[in-house]
Amino acid sequence: MESEPRMMTYQTNNSKISFPLIIIKFNVEQNFSVKEITDDLILKWEHHHEIDLVVRARFGHLHFLLGFADDSSTFESLLDLSRWLQTLNEVEIQVKVPRQLPSEYSLVIQ
Repeated sequence: MESEPRMMTYQTNNSKISFPLIIIKFNVEQNFSVKEITDDLILKWEHHHEIDLVVRARFGHLHFLLGFADDSSTFESLLDLSRWLQTLNEVEIQVKVPRQLPSEYSLVIQ
């Protein structure tokens, strides 16, 4: 008797995903606060893409801004480099997105 393949799914717990950070480098010296920069990012993103970002940020080494997504839709939206504008608070930026995704984005096929 031939057995049919079994489909199995595993439910994950509802713990929060730890998304990797996104690095924003300013091309010139800037004096804005983290709040001013993140507010500008959120407003511009909403205006251009109609997506409400949920982000936290802090300054890191060399005064780079380290951005942390708080939900999947924000993380996935920020990963798309074509969505990023050239400036935040009138200062030119360069964005570096992570090369690896969280393990929760993995698909296991047996």
